[in-house]
Amino acid sequence: MHEQGKAAGNSPQEVAIYIASQLPLIHRVDLRRDLIESWITAGKVDHKKSEMRDALSSLALWDLMMLP
Repeated sequence: MHEQGKAAGNSPQEVAIYIASQLPLIHRVDLRRDLIESWITAGKVDHKKSEMRDALSSLALWDLMMLP
């Protein structure tokens, strides 16, 4: 999955978010929201892309989709 994500032009952070969104719910509870927010703020994650919006939605991080 990691190699496919990179080949599609996604950053390692975007690939990590996508993979996390595919995990069973019990594993998502320990996800660090602050880390994902810092990746978005630093420009390492394009939270406007449809794949990232879907992943953030799956992770119940809707508010991060509204960041500038």
